[in-house]
Amino acid sequence: MATFIPNKIITRKPGDKAWFDNQCRRAATKKRRLYRKMQASNNLIVKQKFLEARAAFNQTEKRTKRQYNNKLKKDLSDKSLSSKKWWGIVNSLSGRSGSTDIPVIEHQGIPHIIASEKANIFCQTFADKCTLPGASALPQLQCPLPSSFFSEVNFRPKDVRNILRKLDPGKATGPDEIPTRVLKECAAELASPLCPLFQLLFSRGLLPDQWKTARVIPIHKRDSKSDPSKYRPISLFSVISKVMESSVHKQLHGFLLRHDLISNKQYGFRPNHNTADLLTVLSQTWNNILDKGGEVYAVALDIKGAFNQVWHNGLCAKLSSKGVTGRLHVWLQNYLQGRSIKVVLSVTLSNAPEVTASLNKDLENLRKWANAWKVTFEPSKCKAIFLSRKRNPSRLDLFFGTTRITLSEQMEVLGLSIDSKLTWTSHLSNICRRAGQRHGALRKLANKLDAKGRANIYKTQVRSIMEYSCLAWMNASPTTLRQLDLIQKKALKIIGVDEDLALQQYAISKLGHQRTVAATTVLYKMHTPNCPVDLKALLPQAHTMGRITRRVLPSHALKVPKSKTNCLDRSFLHSAITTWNSLPPAVVGDITSTGVHAFKRRLNKYLLSI
Repeated sequence: MATFIPNKIITRKPGDKAWFDNQCRRAATKKRRLYRKMQASNNLIVKQKFLEARAAFNQTEKRTKRQYNNKLKKDLSDKSLSSKKWWGIVNSLSGRSGSTDIPVIEHQGIPHIIASEKANIFCQTFADKCTLPGASALPQLQCPLPSSFFSEVNFRPKDVRNILRKLDPGKATGPDEIPTRVLKECAAELASPLCPLFQLLFSRGLLPDQWKTARVIPIHKRDSKSDPSKYRPISLFSVISKVMESSVHKQLHGFLLRHDLISNKQYGFRPNHNTADLLTVLSQTWNNILDKGGEVYAVALDIKGAFNQVWHNGLCAKLSSKGVTGRLHVWLQNYLQGRSIKVVLSVTLSNAPEVTASLNKDLENLRKWANAWKVTFEPSKCKAIFLSRKRNPSRLDLFFGTTRITLSEQMEVLGLSIDSKLTWTSHLSNICRRAGQRHGALRKLANKLDAKGRANIYKTQVRSIMEYSCLAWMNASPTTLRQLDLIQKKALKIIGVDEDLALQQYAISKLGHQRTVAATTVLYKMHTPNCPVDLKALLPQAHTMGRITRRVLPSHALKVPKSKTNCLDRSFLHSAITTWNSLPPAVVGDITSTGVHAFKRRLNKYLLSI
């Protein structure tokens, strides 16, 4: 690559500005050198050379700063800008890029300063987290025999080329030092030679050992930076191996979906399913129970090393029970075996060790299942919350094994802060705090962008956190929801647009309107066959006329569930049904799985017109 691919080395120092590149550095060095000569000799010729060097430096500085600002404007105007890159730009402009150096590490009471020692300590710590107890017999699987089987994976140039083109060029390289950008730019040329290589490895049931070794970077999570257990391992594998993995995953995942082999309770990593749907189901179910005077116990269990301590034999047995056989099963077994890691600190590598990887009654059954399948829970991290609006609620003592689970007044579930009365006050306060932090960042970038760019940044980086899973908490009190409206009002001032013109000029509608559109769109989705089962179960019956009245409802109207409290009246389902029943048949149209986006456009246009 060094021979055929152009490259350059960029020198960066801690105090350098973001736009200060090698050209600026050379011009600055020349200016300083001539300045010292001029001071020492007091020669007019040297002085003239210094003045020319200073002018050249000023021109270079202005040019590089202008180029940097233009690139910055282009990056910030990109609607696909990730939150990580956004904060990287903000911290760079604020001079808060921070240091990634690992401080002194204490292990068994002994401080370690040398990079190689720290790397080996981290390596052993991460390896221990991936180690399972000794071998044991597989539990009996209670599942029917598979009716379909999947044993072969075909690697086609078109599929490999598409995977290569979707690679993120900003991702770090793996142990093979092949940059992601090179693979992305050369996708058309590399797809054809890679396919025979992948097919050969698959047919022999092999994955090269070099592709099984991960370069691990420790990232601090929380608490003491001297404790190696408070770091999270970020594993970097060969990008080419991940391309092969993606191709296998695509075909295996498609097989599992086609034959309905994934549980309906699985909301992640499935099409037409997401965490927002799960939170909507939970919130609506809890509100329904509380409205009837009931009480809810919600328990969040923490699995120790959920991804690090997967029992490979158990996983292969479950895949076999789903119909994964033949060469694919053999390749997957080899894929899981012989994994190793090397921790990287500065330029130091560690050694590479091999990695092996009633309510109380329900909790006890879950504990027994976990023991059988080598799944370890962290009882100390398990949390529970008791939801009740009664004056004198009854409480249970919850146990997981011999550990008592403490009932909390608040609990975090998939990014939502739940309080014991389901008022969502604390959650919305957290949203306001996070949005306020991003407001400050938006102000720092305001002079780098025009109004349209500032509007795009607001919609992608600020408003997005005020809309996450909004259907779960849309029944919060109007006073609490108005805090979000004030945040948007402040943002419009930063953008430089009047509140009445925000929709017309920059497509920034009111937050209440956004929630109504989102709720009604999900209600439309609940009519389609691809809707999650638990969400579809909330769909009420069609409206039937009990007696003759002057009010005529459309044929698509639904029966509004009865409620005893205003809190349930404001909830997702009741609000969505009220809007749904008021829609003309032309807006609803023909309900199909592929018509969700078209319905959302018609709905948005209709609600803005009334």
